[in-house]
Amino acid sequence: RRQTQPIADEAINFTMSFAGEEAAKLLTGRFAPLQAQWAAVLDKLAQLQRVNAAASAQAIAEANDRKALWLALILLSVTLLGAGFAVALTRSVTRPLRAAIDLAARVAEGDLSVRIEVSGHDEAAELLNSLQTMTQQLSAMVQAVHESSDAITLASREISSGNMDLS
Repeated sequence: RRQTQPIADEAINFTMSFAGEEAAKLLTGRFAPLQAQWAAVLDKLAQLQRVNAAASAQAIAEANDRKALWLALILLSVTLLGAGFAVALTRSVTRPLRAAIDLAARVAEGDLSVRIEVSGHDEAAELLNSLQTMTQQLSAMVQAVHESSDAITLASREISSGNMDLS
């Protein structure tokens, strides 16, 4: 601007004094080369901006690719952890239920000697405790019936023996 301002002022003075040809010569002779220099500098600047924009676009694309990879890895990790948690939770429920089913099946087959170790305080542990208590009570009842049966058998033998002695 410092180089062109005096030329522009001089051209304006020529124009004001109705010397248009002199103003045109001045503008084409001295102003046009400066304008060409500016155009060349602006072209270089535009080219530099295109290169910088391309480099920035490449860097952004690479950063996005890295972020997408990290996001995919995190998603995969969370999915695997969730699946592991689901398997562990399912096993923590099904194992005690399987033990309860096995205990009930053995009692149904007449095996009252079944003993099971119960650990925990959750609903499955309560179920196993209840089944264990039921098995013990049923065993005690069978024992009492057996003892009563033995007593009745003994008493009936004594009665039979007494009847034989009386006859």
